[in-house]
Amino acid sequence: MCDVDRIKNLHDAVKLVDYLSENYPVKYATSPSSHTFLFRGESDSEYFLRPSMYREKFGKGDDVRYLIKNEEKSMVEIFAREVEPYMQSVKLDSFLKKLEYARHYDIPTRLLDWTTNPLVALFFACNSSKGKDCSFWILQCRAPNLYSNFILSSNHD
Repeated sequence: MCDVDRIKNLHDAVKLVDYLSENYPVKYATSPSSHTFLFRGESDSEYFLRPSMYREKFGKGDDVRYLIKNEEKSMVEIFAREVEPYMQSVKLDSFLKKLEYARHYDIPTRLLDWTTNPLVALFFACNSSKGKDCSFWILQCRAPNLYSNFILSSNHD
């Protein structure tokens, strides 16, 4: 059993990933579905696993609301139309492809970014944490209801 429950430094994170690698070997292949784990970093441990479309509030006072799907679709379609001249090598031929690119340009969408690389997730967790505890999420692909959230401590004692 891995004895890491709170990550205090890079050594703890590597120890946890090594434990996962040893006990749940990854079969590298060209298909993303062959991965055993997906990772996500959150800059604040208070954040839930919630896509930006449902996280960001718009408006003021009593008029605060979350985005709804129709607004997401409109924003993504506008984004795709505006960037088309600059992304001629990329074919935005499906709504999912448009969502994917819009998400990477900070357009609020229903997508939640995950990675197969734990170091990428750690980067996103720590990069903008501003001294707060952040989260390192691990999702087991073969059993998506099995996940773990490790707190990356801002205290280094």
